[in-house]
Amino acid sequence: MQEEATTLGIPTLVLRNITERSEGVDEDILKMVGTDAKKIIDESIKILNNPKKNRENSLKKTYGDGNSSKKILEIIKENL
Repeated sequence: MQEEATTLGIPTLVLRNITERSEGVDEDILKMVGTDAKKIIDESIKILNNPKKNRENSLKKTYGDGNSSKKILEIIKENL
């Protein structure tokens, strides 16, 4: 879910203390909040009160341009 939310630019709270997919955190789309209830509520309010920032983050190309399979196919064709 973290990758999909990042790709779509959907602000998302991650209820974990660590993640192996930090790209969304780096892009300021995902927010690591752990399991502390107060932090979850506070960060939820921040997201809901800032719709402009939410729109600015929409559809980022954090994980590439979506054309990797085409590029791989071309490389295979060229090398066969």
